[in-house]
Amino acid sequence: MRSQARIEPDPDLYTTNTLPLFVGHLGLLGRAETLDLGPLSGRNLDFLAGEMGFRVRMEDLSFSLTQKGGQAVEELELPEGRFHGVLAWSLFDYLKLEEAEVLVKKLWKALVPGGVVQAFFSQHRPSKARVQQFNILSSNQISIREVDPELPWRPWANREVLDTFAPFEAANSFILKSGLREYLFRRPGNLTWPSEPA
Repeated sequence: MRSQARIEPDPDLYTTNTLPLFVGHLGLLGRAETLDLGPLSGRNLDFLAGEMGFRVRMEDLSFSLTQKGGQAVEELELPEGRFHGVLAWSLFDYLKLEEAEVLVKKLWKALVPGGVVQAFFSQHRPSKARVQQFNILSSNQISIREVDPELPWRPWANREVLDTFAPFEAANSFILKSGLREYLFRRPGNLTWPSEPA
């Protein structure tokens, strides 16, 4: 796993390190299927489906959290072995540990072997824990906009992130000067979920 620090000149505009890797990985697969967990963004759909030619499913789990709390994670239904990549953005910042563990298992099952998950974690508590909407501007640049309503925010230590995502492989991680941590996790092709028979 490689780490790298970068200086970000604009608090609302970011050069993302994991998105080019995510897009590059899926681009090798042709008509790859992608899951975006929201908040919903027309820009993301235009980029992923229009520019990259991916098949895209938009699932606004952050909105569901504002309506149902952690029950939204329990009720999330995803087809097994369907997706090549998942964009989780900063969704995990608003989940309790047990909710995050449930979601990670669901993403594992929803991904094909070798599939990847992109996830962001904020190191600093925001002044208001409004949900962040990530808008893809290009393969290496995103803009961030806070949207209502607010959700409870929790900090994540690096070790806690890695333990929660096990047995995913942490393929890449980057720490930005803004305090945003980017991770790219990969589902190994030769493993089943640990609680299941091989």
